[in-house]
Amino acid sequence: MPYRYVSHETIASKLATAIKNITFNPDPDLPAKLKLALNNESNPLSREILNCMLQNIELAPAREIPLCQDTGTLVVFAEIGNQCIIEGLPLPEIINETLKKVSAELYLRPSILQDPLFRRENTGNNAPAIVHLFGRRR
Repeated sequence: MPYRYVSHETIASKLATAIKNITFNPDPDLPAKLKLALNNESNPLSREILNCMLQNIELAPAREIPLCQDTGTLVVFAEIGNQCIIEGLPLPEIINETLKKVSAELYLRPSILQDPLFRRENTGNNAPAIVHLFGRRR
């Protein structure tokens, strides 16, 4: 079977698109679940919060504002076949460089620490991501 070559630019572009999508768009089932919770809620403060969440879901993609201030940690699950060759940087480096670039472009609040146990110093760029790589034989 012939090898498949994939450029690091292609991977970075697809990953940037995915990060932008998850930044502005929730799980498609979430609005319906929030509306159901709203219909079942009697507490005025809770209803107000649910309404704010629903409004945020509408505004985030329209105004390109992140759904949540806490951008969280990027976790990537990647599967690479043994016939695939990535041209350029190694995959974990592609992921982290893309994360840094997209975080700056989208003004995502940095929340990742270099050493969460001792020094607790913010990296300032949301990297490193947590990367799980899996190999696959064809």
